Amino acid sequence: MAIKQYNAIKEMPSRHKYTDEQVTVMVNRKRASGKSQVSLGVEIVRLERDVAAAKTANNFDKSIELEARLAQMQHANEQRLAVKTEDVVRINEINKRNREINMKRDMDASASNRAQMDNMSAAQKLQYVRASASRRMYLSKDKIDVNLAEGKLVKLPDGRIMTVNKLVEVEALPDDIIPDNKKNSKEEDVLVKMERKRKAQELAVVETRVNSVEIEGDGTDIANKTIRFIDDDGTWTTIRPAAEILQEQELKKRPVVSDEVKKTRRGISMKDYFNRVKERTAAEDGA
Repeated sequence: MAIKQYNAIKEMPSRHKYTDEQVTVMVNRKRASGKSQVSLGVEIVRLERDVAAAKTANNFDKSIELEARLAQMQHANEQRLAVKTEDVVRINEINKRNREINMKRDMDASASNRAQMDNMSAAQKLQYVRASASRRMYLSKDKIDVNLAEGKLVKLPDGRIMTVNKLVEVEALPDDIIPDNKKNSKEEDVLVKMERKRKAQELAVVETRVNSVEIEGDGTDIANKTIRFIDDDGTWTTIRPAAEILQEQELKKRPVVSDEVKKTRRGISMKDYFNRVKERTAAEDGA
């Protein structure tokens, strides 16, 4: 309850809404003290609202007075906007120059694009070549005849066959690449030959290496066995058992003391520690 009351008191200033009379009093007080100047935009908006309220209330004398003040504020605002600082003038000149440059670039877009294409590599030009290439679709001759009969394709006077919307050109596939009419060639493809040769070589290398591997050790677990194999230069390489390597790594690690052992250990005081240091120093000096 106390926290809720505290939060309500804390949020009270932010929830306060000033009335028109309070705003007018504060504005007049600041203006009289000369501490700060009210924004002309805020003052113009407030005067326009007051003029509308005075006319609604049929208070014509008040509305005439407010309209005079409003005209004065608008004139002052126009004078303020007419005065341009050096930074504003410089920014306007930069913007004007940039607009002129952009307009010139737009007018010379085709020339700049051609120059850019000339400086591009073949890989960079590929995307533009694909975009500018004519759309084309390939069908077998029998399918083209069927689609022409059904009205799905149209034949132009120049002999070209296109889709109904005349956006894609259709061409007939050559007879030798159609599966039914493809000729049986006795010659194998060069790439297929190279791939088969490479696989045969890899298989021969694997068989040779397998014949040159020796495994020593008892049991069936490969982790407890020593593996020896011959390299390409004729030397032998020995791989120790994985279990032996892991055991050595475990021994090199710092031993972990359990919580039960830590509880049984007795601590040493500073007095005992310094006595041990003195005894050790005396023993070293005597030796």
